[in-house]
Amino acid sequence: MEKWNHLPDELLLHIFRFLKEVDLISASCSCRKWRRVFHDASLWRVRCFEFSGYYRSQAQRMQHRLSGYLTAMGKHLQHVHIACSSPNLITAYNVAQGVKFLLFGLTDLPNGSWTLQTFTLRHLNFDESWDSFRGSKYVLVTSLSHFFQAQAALRAIDLKNAFITPPFSNRLLRCVSNSRCRVTVTSLNLVNFFSCDTPSRYVDIHLMTVFRKCWNLSEISMNYMYLHAIGVKRLCEALSDTLQLLRLNFYVLDQTRGDLIRTADWSSARVTCSRLKVSIHIHCWPREPSSVLVASLPLYEIMVKGRQCWRSPINLSTKLNRLLDCLSRSYAQTLESASFSAIGVSKFSPPSHETLTLFLLRCTHLRKLVFSDSLMTPSFMANAKGQLAVDMRTP
Repeated sequence: MEKWNHLPDELLLHIFRFLKEVDLISASCSCRKWRRVFHDASLWRVRCFEFSGYYRSQAQRMQHRLSGYLTAMGKHLQHVHIACSSPNLITAYNVAQGVKFLLFGLTDLPNGSWTLQTFTLRHLNFDESWDSFRGSKYVLVTSLSHFFQAQAALRAIDLKNAFITPPFSNRLLRCVSNSRCRVTVTSLNLVNFFSCDTPSRYVDIHLMTVFRKCWNLSEISMNYMYLHAIGVKRLCEALSDTLQLLRLNFYVLDQTRGDLIRTADWSSARVTCSRLKVSIHIHCWPREPSSVLVASLPLYEIMVKGRQCWRSPINLSTKLNRLLDCLSRSYAQTLESASFSAIGVSKFSPPSHETLTLFLLRCTHLRKLVFSDSLMTPSFMANAKGQLAVDMRTP
């Protein structure tokens, strides 16, 4: 213990950041120095609150613990991450009530509307309850709306994988666009925000309401089909002075429906937003990459991850060759990062030596290239590392 007491406070803080809350409380009881470090404000600026399925009998104990934490450390919070899930209809309402108690407690803190900078709500794995149990949805959306209306300094809002139905999504986005933080928020993540059966006209109306009022947005993450619904040209016209990074998620449903953005739309968007960069995450191996990755797309990062479709006559190696050829012809001067991953593939499916070599020689701005084990041989990777200054590896 004497050796630990000689450690500087900075090193102790770094170690304490890896400990759970229960372990931190035990460590704070060891000595005065550790207790002083335990109360350091920088240790409590980031906090993740996890709400899993629990019953009403546990609600009072949970609320008591949350109240104690908010009273002691709530004034230091700057980055809040909330993860909630419920396996059935019985516990879903209690989980929603727990999130409501936390959000109302954060709002009621002294200066609570000015200290928080980032807010993340993830893992809304309510299964059937999120779609059919209206009481749980109402409690969650009401508490989120109240929370956003009170915030005045949020810089990043992350609502990924919410899957909210149109009546509730409209209310939530309207509260974000009318809150005081609409002039401070610079990053917005709405990937899978709407439920899968939401009509395109609702996506268009609800999102454009936010983009027209949150005029300081510089980074937006959303589904590819959301951008197709609102139009990339309209989005860039609404945020022509601020938008710099657009992260898109492309799914199998987008590929089968054929909702693709044309070259002319991307050309108009690049004229309106000259600093625009696009990062696209494709959750399937595209049959025709040129239909998605059109020539005018300002692509700087691409991530492809998917399985080999047993119905498709085209093997994975052929798809990878087509993709590399499309990238080398259209994005040689803009592409900076590329990642390719095959899931559940036992058969080795590497690209051809000529296609990969030509891709590496043409893409002069490429700094990061990642292949999964089933797509790349260690020997060719070693040769490429020696010939080109590219961070090439397998995950």
